[in-house]
Amino acid sequence: MAQWIDFYNNGRLHGALLYLTPADYFEGRKESRLAERREKLHTSDINRKAYRLQQQHS
Repeated sequence: MAQWIDFYNNGRLHGALLYLTPADYFEGRKESRLAERREKLHTSDINRKAYRLQQQHS
């Protein structure tokens, strides 16, 4: 049971919590985790656009 509780609080992403873990909310990491996500999405978008441009010019 302890393993399940640990996973539920620290590993499982909750839709009602913006797909963060309860631990992220409880420990005050909400804003930093959302900022990390935005940065990753932005970087991925840039990389996809660069890849598409490279493929068009090949």
